Amino acid sequence: MNEIAKRLEVDDLPLWSDPAAHAMLCEKLEKHGVDEEVIASLIAAYREHAHKERKRGLFEDFDGIFPCVEDGL
Repeated sequence: MNEIAKRLEVDDLPLWSDPAAHAMLCEKLEKHGVDEEVIASLIAAYREHAHKERKRGLFEDFDGIFPCVEDGL
C-alpha cells in the first residue's frame, strides 16, 4: 500500500489503487520532476472542497501546498 496515498486518503482512487495506473503516474511525475506527495496533496485538498457549492478556501489550501509560489520562485 502506498503510504502517501493512504495518509492523504486518496488511496481509493485508481491512480493509487490500480498498479498499472500508479506506475504510469510515477513515471510521469518523475519525468516532470513532481513529487508524488504534491499531486496527492492537491487531489486531497480538492476532495475536501468538492462537495461544497463554492470552493471557498481551496486556493488557500493550494497556496499551502506550493509555498514557493508565494515567494516568486
